[in-house]
Amino acid sequence: MGIDKFNHEGYSDPTTYEALTNIHREEVAADKKVTY
Repeated sequence: MGIDKFNHEGYSDPTTYEALTNIHREEVAADKKVTY
């Protein structure tokens, strides 16, 4: 999953980037717990 640091207008959007990065990390961690 590619998370872009810029919004659709080309401006830097660090808040959204950080939020989506944290969500992605949580999903990966949850997937690792499910996999035996």
